[in-house]
Amino acid sequence: MIPLLPIALLQIFVCLATAMFLGLPFNKSILFMILVLLIISPLYISCGLLFGTLFTDKQVGGIFAIFVNVTTMDRIRYDWWNISKDCAVFTFYAHSQCS
Repeated sequence: MIPLLPIALLQIFVCLATAMFLGLPFNKSILFMILVLLIISPLYISCGLLFGTLFTDKQVGGIFAIFVNVTTMDRIRYDWWNISKDCAVFTFYAHSQCS
């Protein structure tokens, strides 16, 4: 897992550089975002390695996509995801997590 952390850091910087090229202003929240992404990167790397060993190469893509959606589903009730544009199942889940 440790050799994959520099790749995660590189991905963070490439995505940020692209976003800044497209107009994202640089401020202190960018530094906080980098810190948060570096903290959660080992979780996703570890789960990706675990899923890669448990499932076939054809299965792991779909299963990891479901994993990412479920882990971000908790954030669905906040502003960055418009619930009204999603299907009823996601909307039901998001509203059930609010209470």
